[in-house]
Amino acid sequence: SKGYIGVCVTFRKKHTDIIPKLKLEGVDDVLFIIDALAKHTTLDEVFLLRSPRNLTELSILLTELLGEDDVKFVVLDTAQDVVFYNGFERTRKFFNMLTQYIKRKGKVLFVLKRKPVSQEERKFTMFLKTITDEEWSDEDGKLLHRSL
Repeated sequence: SKGYIGVCVTFRKKHTDIIPKLKLEGVDDVLFIIDALAKHTTLDEVFLLRSPRNLTELSILLTELLGEDDVKFVVLDTAQDVVFYNGFERTRKFFNMLTQYIKRKGKVLFVLKRKPVSQEERKFTMFLKTITDEEWSDEDGKLLHRSL
């Protein structure tokens, strides 16, 4: 089996848009991708959610993938899009569960976030600061959160 080292969960772009960028960076063959938007794939390393509102399905997939010893981290793109599809309260509960599981398994969670546009997104951005260990910006000004 391939030594997959991470999981990329996308609520913002389809895997067909992400994979070419990953190939340019040379990391396309070391990531599993969970795509909340696409409806079809032929790739073994891509898992599709039935709906971006199906956090139960996402939880099950993440639990299975993070159970693999080789998988060390999750990148979630973006926090605000999860809020958009699921509302603040459901997203808050999901992130509480996810960060507890990540810590228990000794993995790392990276959460990408964009500038919040709605009140729910602003509220979630404040909540995110309470459950993550670090916050920093990349060269494009995107905020990143990490939970150890």
